[in-house]
Amino acid sequence: MPDEAQSAAAPQPDKPVAAPATPQKAAPSNAPKPAPPEPAADAVRPPEAAKPAEPAA
Repeated sequence: MPDEAQSAAAPQPDKPVAAPATPQKAAPSNAPKPAPPEPAADAVRPPEAAKPAEPAA
């Protein structure tokens, strides 16, 4: 059973790595691909905006 868990865990790391590589290939063909990067920046911006708000308050 433990062997199966390890096998399943190995495919997981491979998937995340293959996922980013696939989007990049589709990016040139799919213009909407650039949209995902925006959400990522927004997620990082909220934390930064919250930090300045704390000191300001």
